Amino acid sequence: MPSRNAKLRAAGRPRPPEAPPASRAHNDDGTFKADDPSTPKVNEAFVAAPPPTFAEQLKAAFDADDEPMLFKLLRRKRIYRGKKPDVARKRAKTYLDNLE
Repeated sequence: MPSRNAKLRAAGRPRPPEAPPASRAHNDDGTFKADDPSTPKVNEAFVAAPPPTFAEQLKAAFDADDEPMLFKLLRRKRIYRGKKPDVARKRAKTYLDNLE
């Protein structure tokens, strides 16, 4: 019998938004920065986007009604370790409301 998470994955549950792709790096005068050929393993022409914060991930999981991701995030920060979805949603909502 497949697990609950496997059923949700098969149902095509929504995922939190991915991090935005890397963007072009700029010089101080605003022109695009070129890649330095002397450093082949480093690409200076692009700047990596920062990863999403915990609050952004929690909000995305809360808005998408993604219970497995919500539980995972709440357990990671030790906000809620139980198994009741209604309590987990309430704790997530309280956490997000206190950020504003």
